[in-house]
Amino acid sequence: MIALFGLDTKKSIEKKRLVYDENGFDIFDRYFIFFLSSIIIFGFSMILYRKNVPLKNLGFEYYLLIVGILFCIYLGYRKATEKNLYVQKSDYSNDHTKTLIRDFCKNRGLTEHFVYKELIIFTEPLMMSFNSESEVSYVFIVENSVAYFAVLKKGDRANFPTLTTHLFLKSDMRKLLSKKL
Repeated sequence: MIALFGLDTKKSIEKKRLVYDENGFDIFDRYFIFFLSSIIIFGFSMILYRKNVPLKNLGFEYYLLIVGILFCIYLGYRKATEKNLYVQKSDYSNDHTKTLIRDFCKNRGLTEHFVYKELIIFTEPLMMSFNSESEVSYVFIVENSVAYFAVLKKGDRANFPTLTTHLFLKSDMRKLLSKKL
């Protein structure tokens, strides 16, 4: 599990971002991914603008470079916003909301890692990883019938952010915590 030492739920809710004590590796990792994305974007941009080719004459390889640039931009964006908390108001009480979240996560096959007061953490091993310690952590904070959640990934060497998991979880939480849908 990703180390969430000193996680302050009150400050996290206030800032709408997970607030915890990061170790030096996490800070280095974040800047390394920003640097790597920037280098790839710069390199691909140099290849694209090296020749002035009209748009109608662009070959398939140029479209691949454009997709690569967009992917690196999205990767940097996700790394910058990975600790942001998504907010979903619940139509249920605090206790019922926690029960719904716990049941939902258990039905998805997630492992319950930590439950204390308003904080719930579930983990899931990464399928496409060479290291058995790589996993995705789902962090939920439930307070005043509002669920705050984030998805963090702990990888082998570089902790690349989750690219789409947070979107699916956001949609699932909207359906789960609303009586209308």
